[in-house]
Amino acid sequence: MHEVNEVILRIECKKPEFVKKSLEPDIQNSEEVQTEIRTDKSFVELTIKSKKLSHLKAIINSYISLISMLEQAESDLIKIVEEEKGVEEDGGG
Repeated sequence: MHEVNEVILRIECKKPEFVKKSLEPDIQNSEEVQTEIRTDKSFVELTIKSKKLSHLKAIINSYISLISMLEQAESDLIKIVEEEKGVEEDGGG
């Protein structure tokens, strides 16, 4: 039997439940890869097990990129909303 490689990623984020719900559709467990996701108040934790180290590296990079993208999108959205509120308060909107 092949050795199973395992990594636990704990990534801090502002809205862990949102991140979890966004990632869940991308989780595809198989004979080769098993992924579990859980949240706490300030982080999302992914436990990833893979028989192939190359698959594990690719999965880690994908999740880090996706979480970073979600955090950036949320930050951008907050800026837009704040800017729109500022315009309304100035009487321009």
